[in-house]
Amino acid sequence: MLVAVIKQFFILGCISFGGPAAHLGYFKKRFVDDLQWLSDKEYAQIVALSQFLPGPGSSQTGFAIGYRMSGIWGGIAAFVAFTSPSVVLMLLLASFGASLSGEPIYQGIIHGLKLLAVVVVADATLGMFRSFCQRKITQTLCALTACACILLPSLLVQMLLLLASAIMGLLLLSEQYTPVPDDVSMSKPKVAKPKMPPPGAVLCLTFWPALCRTTVS
Repeated sequence: MLVAVIKQFFILGCISFGGPAAHLGYFKKRFVDDLQWLSDKEYAQIVALSQFLPGPGSSQTGFAIGYRMSGIWGGIAAFVAFTSPSVVLMLLLASFGASLSGEPIYQGIIHGLKLLAVVVVADATLGMFRSFCQRKITQTLCALTACACILLPSLLVQMLLLLASAIMGLLLLSEQYTPVPDDVSMSKPKVAKPKMPPPGAVLCLTFWPALCRTTVS
């Protein structure tokens, strides 16, 4: 399974254009729709946790998927395999891009990639909306948080929205994620599914006071 994790994430690292939002769309299509390594609910929970933590959400989601499929080494392998193609390309661009920056062809390629990134992100956002926001309450929550982020763009507002969304999910959507017995669940590959230890959850919560203090100051 570790080899499969490396292979799949390396392929995605070579073809996944756009930023973290687009990457989440690629992950869902590959690991949920095509390979069925995860269910929609499991993937939604991983994405929600990655958005709660500081840092790039796609890297955290990829690490979590690799960790779920093949333990800690699977998480490390997923991260390295997914990011190594872009690292190589960035090094090449840093080495030769300065001499090509004034060329019209080079500028045209960069502009075309920017337009492609917009399309990819929009497609990924629409795909995740259709998968994760299937009820009126989730659609309403999505619309309200999007409006708040657009009208009040600040880090403090984003953190408050994350906290408020988590509380709303706990109060209104908990019954949607009740565990399914193994004998009733759909057939999935039999792989190790290590769970996040309780100290990890406590560590996640400790980020909030520090971030709030930094934002307010």
